[in-house]
Amino acid sequence: MVIPNGRIGLVSPEIDISCNDLSFEVENDVNWNIGGNFEIVSQSISAKTIEDIEMNGRFIKLNCTETKAVQETDIEAQNLKGENS
Repeated sequence: MVIPNGRIGLVSPEIDISCNDLSFEVENDVNWNIGGNFEIVSQSISAKTIEDIEMNGRFIKLNCTETKAVQETDIEAQNLKGENS
């Protein structure tokens, strides 16, 4: 499909794509706004950038699961925050 000087809009409650290979080439920016979970399951992932990679989150976890100690510390922090309000 080629749409010179055009724009494609697609609105649907659900979209499924199944194929052997999928490629995207984007000249400028890609913006994803996801209201729920975003999950990637893959055999391998690589990322390469010219600039820094920024990740923001409560915890950035690598090769681990959240332990009970971390959960308890988070609960204590929330309790302290409530006391100081």
